[in-house]
Amino acid sequence: MKSWIYCLRYVPALSLVLLVACTSVPLERTLPEAITAIDVPMFKNLTYEPGIEELITNYTIESFLADGRLTVVQKGVADARVEGTVTAYTVSVSSFASDDFPMISTAEATAKVTVWQPQKPEAPIAEFSDIHASIPYVADPRSTVYENVVEVKKQLFRTLASNIVTMVMTGTYPSEAEK
Repeated sequence: MKSWIYCLRYVPALSLVLLVACTSVPLERTLPEAITAIDVPMFKNLTYEPGIEELITNYTIESFLADGRLTVVQKGVADARVEGTVTAYTVSVSSFASDDFPMISTAEATAKVTVWQPQKPEAPIAEFSDIHASIPYVADPRSTVYENVVEVKKQLFRTLASNIVTMVMTGTYPSEAEK
């Protein structure tokens, strides 16, 4: 009996170790170290969905700020400019209920991002295309777990913004020798 109680003393310490071991670690930064401040102008929207350029721009800025490795500043002060274009936005039905009413739908968005240095405007330092995000959701309004399309769109573009930040911070950049 005492051995069992003795083992219980180590449960909090073991839990703490497991918790720390399972925290996410940002991927290694590959963005040139000289870039510490960026400018994120309004994204372009090549889709037929109005207003998503504003959502993705705001969420991308929020994601860069949350990441904490770069500061977001005005155009004239930035070391680099991150320009984005939403190239696709679709909502498709994934499954139907027995009465042919859409039950599960999937919202998807794709973006292209270009990183420019103001000192060298003739060519971008990197281009990332096909940055993708996808969110399945319950589309049947009769369901108790129905998800509002507006909230799904916000979640989709937050995910896409997070993917954009990851790609900008950890994507492939030419080395100084290649330039």
